[in-house]
Amino acid sequence: MSARPEPYQASQWTQLSQLVIRARVAAIRDPVLTKARAGQTFFLSIVIGSMYAYSIDNSDTLVQNIMGASFFMVLNQGILGLLSVLQVFPLDIPLFLREVAAGRYRVHNYVLARMAAEVPLQMVFPAIFGTILYFFVGMRPIYSPVDFAVFCELMFVVVLTANASVSMGYAVGALCRTPQVALAVGPAVMLPLAIFGGLLMNSDAVPPYWKWLEVFSFFKYGFHACSILLWRNREIDDKFFPNGDSVLEAYGIDSDTLYINYIALATLFVGWRIIAYLLLVRRTKQESGSGM
Repeated sequence: MSARPEPYQASQWTQLSQLVIRARVAAIRDPVLTKARAGQTFFLSIVIGSMYAYSIDNSDTLVQNIMGASFFMVLNQGILGLLSVLQVFPLDIPLFLREVAAGRYRVHNYVLARMAAEVPLQMVFPAIFGTILYFFVGMRPIYSPVDFAVFCELMFVVVLTANASVSMGYAVGALCRTPQVALAVGPAVMLPLAIFGGLLMNSDAVPPYWKWLEVFSFFKYGFHACSILLWRNREIDDKFFPNGDSVLEAYGIDSDTLYINYIALATLFVGWRIIAYLLLVRRTKQESGSGM
């Protein structure tokens, strides 16, 4: 009975550094997905932003437009983050299983390397999309350093939400045996989470028997955090809402939960990665047990 070679053929640092370099070189040699994501980011943000920009000075539609645009911003980046992983990651798993079985590197180094190679792009594209949409829609005019801080914090929320979605994509990709199955399972899991985002269903109206599922909705945490940043302590001229805090109350959003939303998003980002790691470890053991 053959066993995996021990010790590994390279040191921990060598494994990690070489995997990061390989991932970046692969992205450079095959930039199609990166270019497609860039084109998608600019195209969608400009087109959707221009739709909202038409009525930017209409105070009667201000609240509806900003809430709709901020939810779309979170939803779009969540879906793109998930699909960007499911289109590529499952294809790499067979090679990963062979190389781990051959003692080329440890599973955790592979996971860390993918994170190090992908995170810069997973930060840049959501931030670009959010910035363009933010100013097209006129979500919150920047008149002071406080307003600029709100803008920066909101971009942080968009980036964190997108990366929480990417993490879930890795977990789904590690669970499914083929890319086709992963692309079928991923959206099926994600769409119910979007219902709990806070716009399609009031957060106070979620049935008790579905509260457990709402906990996993990064859409909810992202949208709630964006809404709190945009409306808390804000004076507005609207015939339905006397101030920004009343907007939050109408949508069932607690203005005191901003940092809870941050912690929840960070927890999902890390938690889904850990689940993906454990699933990959399980698959390597299954493959080695089957005589791979």
